[in-house]
Amino acid sequence: MYIPLQNRSQSGRLAGVYKLVSATSSVESADPHQLIQLLFESLQETLLKAMGALQRGDMASKAQALGLATRLIDEGLKASLEHRSGDTQANELSAKLALVYDYASMRLTLANLRNDTGLVEEVRRILAPVSSAWGEISSMAKPSTTLNMREA
Repeated sequence: MYIPLQNRSQSGRLAGVYKLVSATSSVESADPHQLIQLLFESLQETLLKAMGALQRGDMASKAQALGLATRLIDEGLKASLEHRSGDTQANELSAKLALVYDYASMRLTLANLRNDTGLVEEVRRILAPVSSAWGEISSMAKPSTTLNMREA
């Protein structure tokens, strides 16, 4: 049964709940590659929010967004790296990505201290190729998954 919304605040709350359910559904149905891609998407969105907050002079929102971005990098992207896979090339790549993530976190901390949108933009530029590569890996993995499912 349809019940009309009483006001805008109720509509906003429902939109927030929808976003939460949608995000939860995305995470629950994602494979490991897609989870990393979701982290990158959230990170890019959060960095844009931080830049907007800096431009508006909203220091509380800036600090919150940069704090979240740093956590997405450190507790999400960096924590997902596997350093002892048995594959020398994979280990080297993992170590290099860890350095990139450390640098990005350091630059975001500095951006927060200096209120510098340029540093946030630098992090966006540095991580864009890594994010793009994960997107390509994810799209390449899907066809083989589909083939395997058809063969089963």
